[in-house]
Amino acid sequence: MNYYIVDDNEYDCKLLKHKLMALDHSAVIEFYHNIDLAVDRIKEKFPDIVFLDYELQNDNAFSFFEKLNMLHSEIPRTIILTGVDRGENIDSLLSLGAIDYFIKDNLDEANLKILISRTMANYRKIKDFSFYKKIVDSSPEIKLILDKQGRILYANESANKAFGDELIIGAYVEDILNRVEGGYYQLKNSDRFYKIMPSKAWDENLSTLTLLNVDEELDQQHKLEDQATKATNFSRMLVHDIKDNLGAGIQLADIVASDNALKESKDIYLLQQSLRNCISIIDSLAAISGIKETKFDSMINLAYVIEDVVDSMNAKIKLNTACPHFASGNYNIFKTVFQNLVSNSIKHSSKGKTLEISVSTELGENGVIVNYKDNGIGVPDELIDTLFEDRVKGRKSPGMGLGLFIVKQALGILGGTIEASLSKKGAHFIIKMPKKPVK
Repeated sequence: MNYYIVDDNEYDCKLLKHKLMALDHSAVIEFYHNIDLAVDRIKEKFPDIVFLDYELQNDNAFSFFEKLNMLHSEIPRTIILTGVDRGENIDSLLSLGAIDYFIKDNLDEANLKILISRTMANYRKIKDFSFYKKIVDSSPEIKLILDKQGRILYANESANKAFGDELIIGAYVEDILNRVEGGYYQLKNSDRFYKIMPSKAWDENLSTLTLLNVDEELDQQHKLEDQATKATNFSRMLVHDIKDNLGAGIQLADIVASDNALKESKDIYLLQQSLRNCISIIDSLAAISGIKETKFDSMINLAYVIEDVVDSMNAKIKLNTACPHFASGNYNIFKTVFQNLVSNSIKHSSKGKTLEISVSTELGENGVIVNYKDNGIGVPDELIDTLFEDRVKGRKSPGMGLGLFIVKQALGILGGTIEASLSKKGAHFIIKMPKKPVK
């Protein structure tokens, strides 16, 4: 039989050779004091068994397997030599392709004979590992074979290109990858980013890890974030300019209203209210869209809010309120909610019939429940499930289908929800507000 001994301790090499010759007088034994020479020799002539020292000067057994794998060389039957028990490190080497190991001081000729016989018979591990390697090598993605401790046992060609000259066999995954913001990972000493795909376990000892490059995805994400920032800044400028113009309109309306002849004019009053409502709506929409910080009030009497809204509407409305329970949130956002609900009720009121709106509150398990009802034509059955989506409206509706969508978004800012209840007596909306606002 042909044996290679890879060990930089000359005394250990001679002692092992002596014991091998005692068992097999015709044995051919070659010594290699570093791993590179042994790997080069294996390419030329394949041995029956390699005795590999766990730790050589400036090198170790993991490097031996990595260099053979990089050369796409078949792994020979390998026995690890070690001076002390290496625990999990030995388990990793056994998963990688080594067949067995022994502690040098405990080896005698009887044990060596058993070890050689077992090694020659037990070639399954290498064959299994070679099969797994073929699967991994067929993938264009970066794939790593790991042991159960998360140590890298093999890297395919794509991985070797990504890692360059760095020897990673034997390293732990966390030693070569840095977790960064957004759930991504970055190769150490690199500017490339990856997503980790879930590991596929082949058996109790081996699994695969796939790295997907996301550089293009992150570039696109950064572009979108930049566009969003620009859009937000532009929206802030628009809000500022619109509010300035509305403020000027309010001042003019106030000047006109100061005329004694016009003090009692309902039209001037409604003009003032409409302009102020516009500013309130703009503030609410700015909060909903995230371009303005939302400030939360501790307790809000919703009866005051709905009365304020109805009072500003140029419509005949009979309002009934029963709101003994206060809600946490933002006054302007609640005002936007009720402005859209009331406007919706006006648009869908029954002809020739006075519009009646009732708003009541009750305590629920998780907060305040608000019931909003009107005596209009109600919600079409076919729209009940999509009513609060963007641009959803009935066929005869005069609106744009945005009002209830805005209501849902506004309540979402406060941590609240809204749903429609089927009713034959008009529209019925149920608003649920948490005990404390979501900040």
